[in-house]
Amino acid sequence: MNFLFDSILLMITSYLIGKKLPFYKIIIGGLIAATYVIIIVYQSNDFLTSTYFKLIYSIFIILATFGYQTVNKLLTSLVYFYLSTFTLGGILLGINYFITTSIIYEIGYINIIYKSENISLIFILFCFPIASYLYLKYFTMSKEIRSLSNIIYDVEISFKNSIIKCRGLLDTGNNLSDPLLMLPVIVVDQISIQEQLDDRLIEILKQWEKNMQLPDTENCFVNGIKLIPFSAIGSNNKILIGYVVNYIKIENNLEKYSCEKAIVAFSTTRISAEKNFQCILHPKCLSDVTKIA
Repeated sequence: MNFLFDSILLMITSYLIGKKLPFYKIIIGGLIAATYVIIIVYQSNDFLTSTYFKLIYSIFIILATFGYQTVNKLLTSLVYFYLSTFTLGGILLGINYFITTSIIYEIGYINIIYKSENISLIFILFCFPIASYLYLKYFTMSKEIRSLSNIIYDVEISFKNSIIKCRGLLDTGNNLSDPLLMLPVIVVDQISIQEQLDDRLIEILKQWEKNMQLPDTENCFVNGIKLIPFSAIGSNNKILIGYVVNYIKIENNLEKYSCEKAIVAFSTTRISAEKNFQCILHPKCLSDVTKIA
């Protein structure tokens, strides 16, 4: 049983540090880790159960499984190995706490909780895979969020005597440009920023979405309209209404840019299901020429 769980922990560690291992390496590491229990049973003494020996033995497990590259990578693997062990152990104890009964003894101001049932083998076999999945799922989501934070920017668009503020995702594969002016196009989610838009513009966008026609009434937003062909994965080709803008401020914690001319096209469908961003930035808007020192 220890061999199985130790092997799974090593597989999780290899995933977290992004290093693919041959299966036999996992088996070797799991066998070495499980051997510690046998050593303790037959040769138990203070040194073998000390923190120093456990740390040394853990380093030996990591070296046998992942090999030695640098001290930094060795320590990283060791930290993730212990982090996975403690996290999964904590999840199992938490689940056990909620599904078993307990008796509370009150001594003065101190409450002592005694669990009336031990953690069973069936419980561990059933819950350990669930705990592993939840742990990896959370780690993956956190990693994606950290990655997104580097390519998501705060955007301010000067448009028709007003400022539109939103969050923009830098799409390096975005080559959308106006076919005539050859200006970069920023696609903005109209639904998410509707409160910042003029009612007359919203009227035009709704009518265009409904029947691809512009209103006949006098409307200052009719002037200067650019029609932008647009297609996205999972949706039909569309013609978006866009406008030339003369200033866009783009920044995050690391960089700050100023784009002096681009086209802002309004999409009437959400461009981010999770609402992490409200517009798609063109890489040309963040070129070195427009970077603010």
